[in-house]
Amino acid sequence: MILEVVSSSIIGGIYLVAKLKGGESPTNDHQKIKMIADAVGLKKNDQSIRIHRKYRPKNKHYTEYIYQIPLGLSLEDFQEKHQKFEDGLNNKQTRYLLSFNDLKKIDWKELRKINSFKELPEQFKRIFGEKQLIRKSVEMSFDGMLKIKVYDRAMPTYLPFRESVWEQCKKWHVPIGETKDGVHFIRLDDGHAVIAGTTRYGKTTFLHLLITTFLKLHPDEVEFSLIDLKSGLSFQRYKDCKQVINMAEDLETAHSCFKEVLQEMKKRKALFKHLGVEKIQDVKQSITRHYIIIDEASNLDYRRMELKSKKDIETAKFMYEQCKSWMKMIACEAASLGIYLIFSTQYPTAEILDSQVKANTITKICYRLDTGTQSYVVLDHTGAEEITIKGRAIVRTPDGTVQVQSYFLDDQQIEKVITPHIVIKARKDDEDETTGEDSGETGEDTLIIEPV
Repeated sequence: MILEVVSSSIIGGIYLVAKLKGGESPTNDHQKIKMIADAVGLKKNDQSIRIHRKYRPKNKHYTEYIYQIPLGLSLEDFQEKHQKFEDGLNNKQTRYLLSFNDLKKIDWKELRKINSFKELPEQFKRIFGEKQLIRKSVEMSFDGMLKIKVYDRAMPTYLPFRESVWEQCKKWHVPIGETKDGVHFIRLDDGHAVIAGTTRYGKTTFLHLLITTFLKLHPDEVEFSLIDLKSGLSFQRYKDCKQVINMAEDLETAHSCFKEVLQEMKKRKALFKHLGVEKIQDVKQSITRHYIIIDEASNLDYRRMELKSKKDIETAKFMYEQCKSWMKMIACEAASLGIYLIFSTQYPTAEILDSQVKANTITKICYRLDTGTQSYVVLDHTGAEEITIKGRAIVRTPDGTVQVQSYFLDDQQIEKVITPHIVIKARKDDEDETTGEDSGETGEDTLIIEPV
């Protein structure tokens, strides 16, 4: 009994110490920063950096050190030595970060059977064996003073999605991944979004997370038009979900999809005018948000298709130009109606991502791109071409620009969410035959809303 109490106390103590160490920077970080600066020559006329202030924000995972730097030095001088500071601050550190989840790995029944202290190390191995060493990371900025943020740990390089993260979501927010400060959410009910990234770096995985999040959290308040221009392979699992109103996989079906969306816009404009409101946030009744998600928008371009006859080329060109025109209209007018465009591509050029569409997007997400020019098209600055880690993205919103490591959502997690929403839908041709009606583009359907 005594051994059980003692061993439990030891393990509890290990957790407490690890928690404390994981939550605050060692007191000698300032001294290390100063020593590193002096050692790499960041001083002038024997003057070194001088600490002005140090503070640790509440609920953040970093400590910020603010320094006055010698006259003649600049932020660029310190950034050139960035790696020296990170390596120096991590020198010979063997700290671990534990959580209550780690204590679940302990077999408490076996712990009660322990008869000697010699058997305790096996229990410790259960905790420490799978833990990685913490590596601090550093960010630098300058606003008259040099600001050095020392994060308790570097950004992770692989993040399996945890379903518990959904419990933290505000309405119409998507948990894209994590920064050094924890989970990062993006809001997708106040404007359109552009997502760019080369193949296999996380772009389509994020689209799955977006769709799955809204199906999980807002199943009765959302509908989708899914335009999957990679042969329909990315979004085929959602085709029978009741929330999927339109599904397209080539230029012709995408053209029809956009036409349907324009009809929906027309209905909503009439409704809003009748209600005397300007935007969806002012509508008191329940009305769905409609997300048009395009995976690989560059494949709309008829010039990327294998067309032989002149007639086919002319027809495809006409539909392509109409789709581009309609996307501009959606980008300019649809957000206030609760209709949002999620424009995704591997090849963000000025021709593919129209300037009018880009100008009306609130959220821009960039995974690795091939060139700085492509990065500039999306973000208005370079940087995405330097990304080397799969799932790493630059996110730009009106709140600022951050780097995140995106979550990886596996197939089982997706299927678990979408299965309850699958219905057997009649094909449109079958519906027309049954009703004897033509679903022409000038139909007089009415948008139905229900009181909350």
